[in-house]
Amino acid sequence: MLYTDIRSYNKQALLAKRLGQRIIPFIVPKANGVGRPKMEIQFPFAGRIIAVMASCTTPGAGMTSFQVEKSSVAAHEASPQEWMPVMLDGISIPGGEVLNQVPPTIVVVDVAAGDFFRINILALGTGVEGLTVALTIQT
Repeated sequence: MLYTDIRSYNKQALLAKRLGQRIIPFIVPKANGVGRPKMEIQFPFAGRIIAVMASCTTPGAGMTSFQVEKSSVAAHEASPQEWMPVMLDGISIPGGEVLNQVPPTIVVVDVAAGDFFRINILALGTGVEGLTVALTIQT
């Protein structure tokens, strides 16, 4: 879902909370290239990943693809850190589009309280801006 303003986002987030769903949004206003942006989110609840969605405010020329990666607390504290991909082939936004068109295949569904998440930009369409990857977890 593409949110056009903060009120529509808050309304959807409140509904999701009533349903026992929590959303982790990864927001990258303007990506500098492929790779992992310097952000990680620690999720405080146990649950199951039920959906991943990707969107952008300005579509790019060419495919933009992401992978969400997960690390347990123990794996995150290890040296080197251990991360596992959440989706089979990642999630993609086709060139000229603002939303992913095909739901990704989620292969890591279980979430323990304290797990860490990050995104990895696999491909970046020319001119794409306002990237959001939203991870929905049923708690």
